[in-house]
Amino acid sequence: MKEGGDADAHATKLEFRIGERVTFHPDWRPPVLGMITRGNLMYIDFSSIHNHHEKAVFEHVMELAPRYPSLNADLLVDAACIALNKLKAHYIRHDLDLNFYMPDIEREQNAVTVRAAVEAALTLVQSRGSTKHV
Repeated sequence: MKEGGDADAHATKLEFRIGERVTFHPDWRPPVLGMITRGNLMYIDFSSIHNHHEKAVFEHVMELAPRYPSLNADLLVDAACIALNKLKAHYIRHDLDLNFYMPDIEREQNAVTVRAAVEAALTLVQSRGSTKHV
């Protein structure tokens, strides 16, 4: 995959071939992936994709954090990672679309599952943290 920057993107564009994948690194945002099509560059922006459970996990970590006073900010973030890794990944582009089409029963089950994953992760991180200081 070829890479180019903003300044040299136009100058080097002629060196690309149709069907070739390219990556540009603009200074003001994450890398942009693209593919050359019929002599033009088709940009593909993946930045809107995220795991549907992220927001709920982060909210539950913040809600439950006072119950785990021994955990600092870094350990709370570790717990969020552990909880997310325990949940089935569900990648989406827009939360509103998923919430509109998701049945109420599934939404309720997701909330219970997320909360349980966060509680288990916080308990695990707290237990591991306490053994480090022994």
